[in-house]
Amino acid sequence: VLAGEADVVQTITYQTVAANPNGRELAAYEWPGGKELWKTSLPGDVDERLIAVKDDQIYALAKGAGMLGMELRTGKCLWTNSSEELQADFTVPPSKQLGDFLFSQPGMMAVDDTLVLRARWAKSTTVLSRADGKRLWRKAYGGGYRGIQFVAYNGQILGCGNTPLDLHTGAATNGPRFASSGCGPTTAVPGYLITCFGAVSDAQTGKSIRGADIKSPCDIGSLVSEGVMIT
Repeated sequence: VLAGEADVVQTITYQTVAANPNGRELAAYEWPGGKELWKTSLPGDVDERLIAVKDDQIYALAKGAGMLGMELRTGKCLWTNSSEELQADFTVPPSKQLGDFLFSQPGMMAVDDTLVLRARWAKSTTVLSRADGKRLWRKAYGGGYRGIQFVAYNGQILGCGNTPLDLHTGAATNGPRFASSGCGPTTAVPGYLITCFGAVSDAQTGKSIRGADIKSPCDIGSLVSEGVMIT
């Protein structure tokens, strides 16, 4: 659980967002039962989208401190990447610089043994090692109007320009064609890519399976469970 001050509601064109989507009080609880395992105050505020959990670790980019890798069971800090460049890339600029239409926030995901960070205003995608927080690569992603419109699939990153990139090196590689539509993310499932508007394509051949004919909520996209696509 990440907690901070009460939300300050900010109404902008087309959306209502929190003007302060961050906190620094972090706690872990057992499930089921609700037993508190640990509670701590982080050394800086963490944006609600710059925190991730995978396997037995939890990761957070704390303002003024850097990326933290912590033990999920105890909260013990295992490593810190205090790179000023990393913090500068993913510090949220004033709202007016982001534009009212399709308000953007930073994003981080833990995939395989990496952490992938991206934001609309950041000129580069950054990938860190989950083992020690060291930067694996940092590379301009070739534009795009939303930071969330990319996906990690089969050891590659799709959507950072027209060419798939190797997840661990950032080098251009052969791979499936990225598919996207609308204002939301593309969902990757074994063998298929699904856009926010419901278009499904074969991840290997790029062949269209079904056309775009729906409208999922912005920033949400589609979910797949038991072979059923839910939008």
